[in-house]
Amino acid sequence: MSQFICVQFGHSNTSDQWYNVPTAHSTARAAERYGLDTMCIAGQFGFVVVELRDNEDDWDLLEHRSMLPPKGWWVGCYKGQVAVKKLPQNALV
Repeated sequence: MSQFICVQFGHSNTSDQWYNVPTAHSTARAAERYGLDTMCIAGQFGFVVVELRDNEDDWDLLEHRSMLPPKGWWVGCYKGQVAVKKLPQNALV
């Protein structure tokens, strides 16, 4: 049985990180609707909808149901915990 997670993400007090707020939903449409309804929160950059399957490490990013920045982000999942993070900047030494 699949579970759908909506992860809202946006600006946090730490300049190099984003906050993540995951919520569980029974359908992909419900997760998408929740993400769209919460886009009016100040500082929120977007949301992702992720389908988690029975295995904690088996997941799919549903890009067509997500609102993502054009670049500079990545989505990861470890033991059922989904996170959206800002890509680290490369530094020349």
